[in-house]
Amino acid sequence: MVKAITLVPLEFGRAGRTGRLSLETDAGFENYLSKHVYALAHDPFTPPGLHRGVCMEGVRMPAPPGELGFRLTAKLAHRVAMTHYALSAGLSIKWCLHPCGGGNFPGLQGGSAGAAFLLALLKVGLGDFNRRALGNHGEIEEAITAVRLEWVAASAAINNLGDFQPVDPPALILKLQALAAERPTSRVRLAVIAQSQDGVPLVPIQNMPSLFAFDAGVPDGPLHVLRALNAEDCFRRLFRLQSEQVLL
Repeated sequence: MVKAITLVPLEFGRAGRTGRLSLETDAGFENYLSKHVYALAHDPFTPPGLHRGVCMEGVRMPAPPGELGFRLTAKLAHRVAMTHYALSAGLSIKWCLHPCGGGNFPGLQGGSAGAAFLLALLKVGLGDFNRRALGNHGEIEEAITAVRLEWVAASAAINNLGDFQPVDPPALILKLQALAAERPTSRVRLAVIAQSQDGVPLVPIQNMPSLFAFDAGVPDGPLHVLRALNAEDCFRRLFRLQSEQVLL
């Protein structure tokens, strides 16, 4: 069973919250792949696709008029990963979203969790299928499998090509404020947004020796923000930052 965790800044009305998005492959389906017909008769498994985990039971997922709901966002990210990153169509994924500060979400809405879902989906998919999954993207295979996403937040919509799209500036500011306020519990290192995002003051990523030094605790100072075109661009930049710090 492979698991990936990515932080997701979400907006609820006029307030921001930070969630911990957890994706993992289903062990029953992996057993089915290895045992074939025997497992089908004796070992229940989760069908291919996306499925809510136990932690999401009873959590509503409303979508405001004209906005892409969380469920549709997840399905779009899954389709992008299948089409543009050659992940296996038989991948069976369970997902959960926990509030970093505890409690329950009043309902999940909006499409700006798309980047986080796509990043986590690629990470968990690559953990399963590794070289075969990125047959056409071999040059970034090692980068993707090496990058840690546990303390990386992502808030960007995605289109059907997998590109990160800008988020409404007032909503994004609320989300970044929530990330900054919840750093002691979420331990967020940096936030990823769309490359074309405007209207948001950003701190450039320079000289960040503690970004991937997980034992050093949460770094002091303002929240750093990384602009990325898509998931591939994001992984490249994260891997470069990680490599530079290793070499220091």
